[in-house]
Amino acid sequence: MDRSEFLRQVKRFKLQVATFEQRAREFLGSLPHVPDEAFEAFTPEANLQGTVECLLADDLTPAAQKIEELEDLLQADAGG
Repeated sequence: MDRSEFLRQVKRFKLQVATFEQRAREFLGSLPHVPDEAFEAFTPEANLQGTVECLLADDLTPAAQKIEELEDLLQADAGG
């Protein structure tokens, strides 16, 4: 696989990650408000909200940023 094909794949993957990240944020926003007491009681609602928040903060958002950095490096290496 040459660099231009690799860059195309990185761009496609970046779009897929960004789309999933947006959907996860929309899903999180659609959940009912969970009061602090629910987190302390480990309710299913709090568990779901915490899981989605963790997925976004620990995995999806940092991964999207790293993919963006990789794309920038590849484009700079390709001269544009």
